[in-house]
Amino acid sequence: FKALFEALHVLRFTFALNTIDHGLRFIGAIVLFRGGANFVPIVIALTLATTVTAVSGVAFIFRSVPQLLRAPAPSRLMQQVYAYSFPIFLMSVGALIALDIDTIMLRQLRSGFETGLYSVAKNIIVFMPHVSTAISMGVIPGLALFENHNAGSRRATYYRVLAGIVSLYLLISAGIAVFALFGLRLFFRPEYSAASLPLLLLIPFVLFSGVSVYCGTLLDYREIGRASCRERV
Repeated sequence: FKALFEALHVLRFTFALNTIDHGLRFIGAIVLFRGGANFVPIVIALTLATTVTAVSGVAFIFRSVPQLLRAPAPSRLMQQVYAYSFPIFLMSVGALIALDIDTIMLRQLRSGFETGLYSVAKNIIVFMPHVSTAISMGVIPGLALFENHNAGSRRATYYRVLAGIVSLYLLISAGIAVFALFGLRLFFRPEYSAASLPLLLLIPFVLFSGVSVYCGTLLDYREIGRASCRERV
C-alpha cells in the first residue's frame, strides 16, 4: 500500500498508514504487556496493528483511485506493468532476505554474545537509509521526467541533490562514530560497549546505502528496472 501511494504521490496516505501501524503497535504493546517472559500480548498487538493498517490501506486505495475495480486493464498495458515490476519484485525479495541474513550467518560462525554485539550495532544504523528514501520521494518524481530542452538543468539538479545527500550522510557517519566512541555506554549495559567496533565498521554501509537508494530510485522512476537491480546488487 505504501509503495502504491508513493507512486501516486499521495504521501499523506503513506504518512497515515505509518502513523496507524507504528502507533497501534506502540500503544498496544504498552496496554497489553504485563511484564515477565510472556510475549503473547506483544504478538497480539502487532497482529492487530497490522490488520487495522491493512484495512485502512484498502480504504485509502479506493479513496485515491475511484472506479478501481471497474477500470479497464488492456493486456498490453498489463504486460508492460509486469515487465517493469518484476525486477523490482526481485529486489524487494532480495532486500527482505538480506535484512537478516548477515545476523543468521554470523550466528553460525561466532558465539551468541558476538552476534548480540553485532545486532546492537545493526539496530542503530538499519534505519539510516530511510533518510535518503525520504529525500528521494520528494525529489526524484520531478527529476525523472524530462525532455531534451530541460535535460541539462535536471541533470545539474540531480547531481546537486546527490552532493547534498553525500554531505548529509558524511555528517550522519560522523555522528555515528562519535556515538560509537562515547555515547554507546549511555544507552546500553556496560558489557555491550564492545558493540562500538561493529558500529564503526558499519559506517561505510550507511554512507553507500544512502547514495544507492537515491540513485536506484531514479532508475526505478525511469523504468530501468534491470539497471536498478544491477546497481543495488
